[in-house]
Amino acid sequence: MADSIPIRNRDDEGCDEVFRPPVPRTGSLGTILEASTVRFLFNTVFYKPARGGGGPIYSVSALAEELVRCGHEVTVAASDLDIPGRLDVCCGREYEIEGVRVNYFRARPTMLQRTGLPMFAKASVFSHGPEFGRWLALEGPGFDVIDSQISFTCSNGACSRLARRCGKVYLYHQRGDLDPIRLRRHGRFKKAVYVALVEKPIMRRADALIALTRREVESFRIVGLTNRIAVIPNGIDAVSFQRENLQTSPDTARLLKNLGDGPVFLWMSRVHALKGPDIFVDAFIRAAPKSPGAHAIMAGPDEVALMPELLARVDAAGLAERFHYTGVAHGDDKAALFRRADCFVLPTEAEGFAMVLLEAMAHGCAVLTTQGAYFDEIQSVGAGKILGRTAADFAEGIVQMAAIGRKGMRELGLKGLDLVQKSYSWTRIGKEYESLCRELMGARPAKAGVNQR
Repeated sequence: MADSIPIRNRDDEGCDEVFRPPVPRTGSLGTILEASTVRFLFNTVFYKPARGGGGPIYSVSALAEELVRCGHEVTVAASDLDIPGRLDVCCGREYEIEGVRVNYFRARPTMLQRTGLPMFAKASVFSHGPEFGRWLALEGPGFDVIDSQISFTCSNGACSRLARRCGKVYLYHQRGDLDPIRLRRHGRFKKAVYVALVEKPIMRRADALIALTRREVESFRIVGLTNRIAVIPNGIDAVSFQRENLQTSPDTARLLKNLGDGPVFLWMSRVHALKGPDIFVDAFIRAAPKSPGAHAIMAGPDEVALMPELLARVDAAGLAERFHYTGVAHGDDKAALFRRADCFVLPTEAEGFAMVLLEAMAHGCAVLTTQGAYFDEIQSVGAGKILGRTAADFAEGIVQMAAIGRKGMRELGLKGLDLVQKSYSWTRIGKEYESLCRELMGARPAKAGVNQR
């Protein structure tokens, strides 16, 4: 029986490694494809109950859970990392979370990180010990589809090689990591070398590369890949956001009470320059004198310590009573902030496919964002505006939204809600993903000497 999962962080080594032997399923390829159950392996970095790894935690887990609801079996291999710290999990033991089998493996420094050289010491990659290889050798041949869920993950290479050796379908997601804008940021040369020597050979083994947007198709091609590419975006469960009787913390309840009846502009993400927190702050400072009664809320982990400077700008502008930073918001607190917000603002530089934008529209928020979100439908359906990535442009956008009032923003928000319900439900996305996998399984010949499942 799989264990229930605790939700605490820890820094110790965890429990002894325990491996579950694979359960082979034999039969002809035709019989396999007629069977209703497909067995998936997702390898990734962060997984529930981690909270600090951004949107991929939610998009990967939601896709896994949708496949389980469709009658498939999904196993996840993830690190024990969270931001900050580590999860309170026993590495090597299998847990069950919402029907998904989850195995956590201890994240260790890479060989290059252990050199202590500054250019490698701060790299966000990690390695697994030999226990991951032993687990994969036991379990791997039993899966039908292996999907590396994000670039620059140490398990990608082993998973791709096993898929080729055992004749399994291999898929690869980048989730925005190969966007040229991101690759040009800090460590450009180091990233280019790593992509060329490590990640590109892995991607070439994929039966299909999964792009969340058309922009990701372009970024795959820029790297020089010729594989088949399927565009399958993230999804959202809009119905789950409509439940009543939220149980908020005292701090959130107090904030909501102090907002009054004026328009509220919400920014929620990692507090990182890529997400434009400084643009949001400066835009609100410019817009506030022209938008009396408007409030701004920022929520998210301050992972690179930007907030003290940003809040100092707010104080200097005399707007401390109208600008609110909540820190990280989860659960009912997060839902309550979305429900009270009239307009969601994200001056992002580059996204894979921002889950937070889908969440905002699922809550009925109007949206102000940039071309870097790669979500032009927001403007084409009338759910918000795509702006230039400057404080001046976003200040003008905030002023214009405040001018149409809360009722006007609600009308825009309903258009966004209609968009996500029709085009971005996990039911629809799950079917697209499943259809691709079955097609690829049917096209792949059975490999002699390997148990087919």
